[in-house]
Amino acid sequence: MQSYFFKRDANYDQAYGNKDWLYINNFGFHRNISKDISISREVPRADYHLLYVANGEVLAGAKTLKSGDSYLFVPNEPQVYTYKQTDNSLYYWIHFTGNQVPNLLSQNRVSKGFNPKSDRTSEKNEMLAMLLAELGKCAGEPSSYAVALLFSFFALFEEGQSRAHLYRDAICALENMAENASIASIAKRYNVCPAHFIRSFKSAYGMTPNEYRQNHRRSHAMNLLKMTNLSIQDVAQQCGFEDAFYFSRFFKKAVGVSPSAYRK
Repeated sequence: MQSYFFKRDANYDQAYGNKDWLYINNFGFHRNISKDISISREVPRADYHLLYVANGEVLAGAKTLKSGDSYLFVPNEPQVYTYKQTDNSLYYWIHFTGNQVPNLLSQNRVSKGFNPKSDRTSEKNEMLAMLLAELGKCAGEPSSYAVALLFSFFALFEEGQSRAHLYRDAICALENMAENASIASIAKRYNVCPAHFIRSFKSAYGMTPNEYRQNHRRSHAMNLLKMTNLSIQDVAQQCGFEDAFYFSRFFKKAVGVSPSAYRK
């Protein structure tokens, strides 16, 4: 059995519920469990809780969730569910809060209780794997990039053409720090003007394309500073900055400390 847990140390149930538009409290998975795992919370939590079955079966409410199904518990609702032991099981769970969560769920047709499998299952699995990788880099606080991934995950619940899917190529371009494509050139790929692209992208991801790129650069820089012995100049270049001084100013503004201080 393999398990992973991302959990904030602070009092996460209500502290960020009114402050942030979307906030990740806990995230984790159980893989290849050797026996059933039953959970019963008679004292309700103050945040939202989503169970997602990548592979296997979960009993929740009066439903049996199969691969691709999910179940949403809302705040202050008692929670009783069971992860079933099955071959190659993989179960994700997410606790989250935020002042825009009701609107986010409503807009993307995520209902309280059972949410059945859709034609976007493989993309949901991919998005949760990306979220897992990003949260593995975070030290106690979810990054803006992690929040964007969770936003995109919920966007995949909506029927029809998902905007998150529509802008997959744009995401690849924004994350390609060697290419460092301009917003205008990316917009041109979609045959729209930059202003329209920026508005549409923000509607899909909750941030502008430039904010998305900056968040990705910040997360990548933090990981390189923690995990490698690269010089500040080399880290800057790998994050798309030709000037180490400009990179240091960007990093300090984004993180609160200089790259060298963060590394120490």
